[in-house]
Amino acid sequence: MIDILHVAPNKPGHVIDAVWVVVSRDANGEGMCAGPMPPLPVVPYIAADEARLESVVAMAADLARITGQTFTLIKLSRRDVVGTIDGGGLTRHAESDGKASEWTCGHVAGSMCAECYRLLAERANQLAREHMELLERGG
Repeated sequence: MIDILHVAPNKPGHVIDAVWVVVSRDANGEGMCAGPMPPLPVVPYIAADEARLESVVAMAADLARITGQTFTLIKLSRRDVVGTIDGGGLTRHAESDGKASEWTCGHVAGSMCAECYRLLAERANQLAREHMELLERGG
């Protein structure tokens, strides 16, 4: 069970029509960057509006200084509502075929397929673990 510390209200009238994600690239492909954001030990470097983008970029710059890596900022700008999630889990919308569609994001040739997105999400966990190990070693 998770202890809910704070449930902030959403910004009035705000609709998320794009997200920005900081990604790293190595010989294996791309991954979503993640790192500490006190008091949380690890959060993905993702922003849902330009107001938060500045702090995400600052955190990614810190991680780049620590690791010596260069990261890429991508913007995912297609909105496909797949379903709703409540205490019982995911309820897919009738028009959803259960597959994620391509996202127009500037990734290879202007789009990111669902498989690439899945790989990015998996890689985020690995990057977070690596980042925490670096911090523990004093990197």
